[in-house]
Parts: sequence; structure tokens; C-alpha cells
Amino acid sequence: MAAFTRLRYPLDGRYRKFKAKAGILDSVAPGGKTSFMVLVDGKEVFSTAKKPLTRGAKPRYVEADVSGGKVLDLVVDFGPDASDLGDIGGWGEARLIK
Repeated sequence: MAAFTRLRYPLDGRYRKFKAKAGILDSVAPGGKTSFMVLVDGKEVFSTAKKPLTRGAKPRYVEADVSGGKVLDLVVDFGPDASDLGDIGGWGEARLIK
């Protein structure tokens, strides 16, 4: 996903957990920083905003409680520098658990 992208999925209260690995592509420009966020019904339940991923960083494990949630948003955004240096991230092994 390119930075400044949001994916939205209906949960309809049917799931307990969201799990994934958030990672930045090694092909991004040097100095690129990318933030990942997981929102449930608009409330942040996971974020790398304070410590964004940079080129070469290992993926971060994500486990978020989505119990009772209606909507899941997966967000990839520019890092704190707010510049688009080809920031591209991915949600590896993403899954919802009932």
C-alpha cells in the first residue's frame, strides 16, 4: 500500500482479533518513513506513529483486539516528516480471528 492509503473492512461484531506483520518495502527511497495504524470503529488500537518503520526495518508484529467492532480500518501513512519518499508498506499474513 502506498502511504496515505486506508483499507476498510466490515467486522459486524463477528471477530475477536486482528493479526498481521506491518512492514515497509526495502525498495523505498533512503530516508523514507512509514506509519501503520489499525482502527476499530474509528478508535486507534495499534500504531507505529511514534516509531515509524524505515527502509530495512524488520516488520512489526500486530495483534489488536477487535471484539464487538463494526468496522476495521488499516492505514498506511507518511511518517513524521510528512514527505512522500516512495513510502510503501504492507500488511503481511493479515487475518481476522473469530
